[in-house]
Amino acid sequence: MWRSSSASSGELSAATGGTVGLRFALAGAAAGFLAGLVEAALLGFIPRASGLTHPDVHYVIAFVAPLVDLFTGAILGLILGLASSLFGHRRPLVSAAFAAIGLGIIAGYIVGMLGWFRVLRPGLAAPVATFVLAGLTCFIGLALSERRGRGFLNADARLPIGSWCVACGVTVAVLSAGIAFYAADEPPHYPPAPEVAEPPPDNPNVVLMILDTVRADHFSCYGYSRPTTPNFDRLATRGVRFANAIAPTSWTLPSLASIFTGLLPHQHGADWGSAMAAGPWTLAKILRSKGYETAGFNANPFYGLGGWRLSEGFDVYFDESYAIRHNLAVTFVGQSALQYLYDRAVRYNQFDHLTASDLNEEILRWYRHRDPTQPFFLFINYMDAHRPYLPPPPYDRRFGRMSRAVLAKVTASLNDGRPPSPYTPKQRSELIDGYDNSLAYLDAQSGRLIRFLSRQPGGSRTYFIVTADHGEGFGEHGTYDHGWNLYNEVLRVPLIVAGPGVPVGKVVTRQVGIRGLFSTVVDLALKLKGPVRLLSLRRLWESGATRKENKPPETVSELDVFLPHRPLRGLLSLMTPKWHLIEDGDGKVELYNEISDPAERDNLANNAGAGKALGELEQSLETRIADSLLPWRDLTYLNPLNRPDAPFLKRIRASQLHLAPQGIPAGAAQAIFSHSPPSQLLRPNASEQDLLRTLPYH
Repeated sequence: MWRSSSASSGELSAATGGTVGLRFALAGAAAGFLAGLVEAALLGFIPRASGLTHPDVHYVIAFVAPLVDLFTGAILGLILGLASSLFGHRRPLVSAAFAAIGLGIIAGYIVGMLGWFRVLRPGLAAPVATFVLAGLTCFIGLALSERRGRGFLNADARLPIGSWCVACGVTVAVLSAGIAFYAADEPPHYPPAPEVAEPPPDNPNVVLMILDTVRADHFSCYGYSRPTTPNFDRLATRGVRFANAIAPTSWTLPSLASIFTGLLPHQHGADWGSAMAAGPWTLAKILRSKGYETAGFNANPFYGLGGWRLSEGFDVYFDESYAIRHNLAVTFVGQSALQYLYDRAVRYNQFDHLTASDLNEEILRWYRHRDPTQPFFLFINYMDAHRPYLPPPPYDRRFGRMSRAVLAKVTASLNDGRPPSPYTPKQRSELIDGYDNSLAYLDAQSGRLIRFLSRQPGGSRTYFIVTADHGEGFGEHGTYDHGWNLYNEVLRVPLIVAGPGVPVGKVVTRQVGIRGLFSTVVDLALKLKGPVRLLSLRRLWESGATRKENKPPETVSELDVFLPHRPLRGLLSLMTPKWHLIEDGDGKVELYNEISDPAERDNLANNAGAGKALGELEQSLETRIADSLLPWRDLTYLNPLNRPDAPFLKRIRASQLHLAPQGIPAGAAQAIFSHSPPSQLLRPNASEQDLLRTLPYH
């Protein structure tokens, strides 16, 4: 039996509240530190998402994760220690129970991380079972040690508390010094310039600026009523503005992959859980092989990470993984507690968000370290127009200010593209104010960088290309954000090109796909002929070139709609100057007249008068896909082309499609650089692979 105790008689005595709290806090700090080492190892060696090719952290995680978990464990221990003193004063058995709870939480946390990183089978059962088993074991051990009067919780036990405090302080100092060293190591991610052949002296520089989530109709130079983009407007007067530019999809990763490779999404394979394939040559890889210094800066915190193979070919690729804030944000404490506190105490946004100003600062650091004798290819992806549309002051009230209620709704998860509750007209107006505020901030920061680069040596031979990966929905078709559909609001993007030889103030009205930027950049930088020259957008601004474009343009866009716990659902779009065809993997067909119905309100798919146009568009879409070069890496994108009892691949094999000439096939420019056999890169099953190998085309 447990007996009443006193220090003078040598019997068990519960520690005072302060002593117990300190001991619990030190024990929690030690356990948290060990858990942090495990978390750092997992984050540093195993990508958080199965599709990433490498982790999205750097060596600083070895200091950040242990430090954060040390403090978290100390706080947890202090709370449990104070609770133990409050409820279990002079009752060691109760104190042992509280200590067991703390150890059980730490052990369950470690097992939970192992499940999250796919080392163990994910699920709730293992962490809960570990919590119970570890807690019970701890309780029994502490109870037995306290019974002998020598336990951790006994006030008379001579425990080296002072030494523990010193050890804890030294550990905190070492971890903090490691973080400080990483922060001061300028720059830790810029390697020396590679040894390449001396390029011709007239090779131009190319700056490719992607504005994440920017729709064309909110640019003032595209007719928007607000002066959102004065700097981009000035750039347009210095070069060419494309009035009808179409994105290859409606979200970031596959769109960037298409720009980098010139391929459609079903060809490069980038998707919600899949990185861009390793086979295609990217813009950066091509230009680096020709003597260019290549640098990429991407502020997208997840789908802009280099681990999706976006960094392929770049000498320098700066993404969120280099930022200390990001390395803190990816820890469990960062994702849960710190983000929660940041939302409510500071602002509704990711606390590791890189602003355009942050990205520009990194670009300038890179510029100071680059080799001035080499031409450069600079890729930038700004993130400031993305949800939750909250730029820094004073731009957060440039056209109006979003209330906290609207900000809370903006940051909430969407269900099929819809917010938890419908926006009122006033809330939607505030939402658009926030978006326009963000665009104005992005314009100001981009303008500063453009002016800086224009004033540098070689500025007169620098091409500036400004576009967006996709647009943004504001409820036009019931959905907000992007990646849910292929309507106008998410496909029509700005496109401006300025630089040596580009006519001043020209507007190209012919429809183009921004996938053509792959050929355009290679053409401007290297002046290659063949498919590169024929597919380059340069032909549309050269004198008299537009008269040679007799066939109406057609632009294909593709999307896999991701919904948790549901299979991917494919969408295909074919855009022409007059028509927009959208086919759904569930069998739904939509047809809109872009001239009389640019808002795409009236679906003419079942209109008898549009039957001929619908049939021709469907055939053209099938032909363009069938004519696209192998390999096809993700057939989910092509699900809308399957018919009952007649899958698309089988219809091609049986020559049931009328394959009329459609011009240069998708992927023709990429084929100049890539020579990998299709069988090495295909993802379909065995029977589909056999079909693909026998297709009657390239």
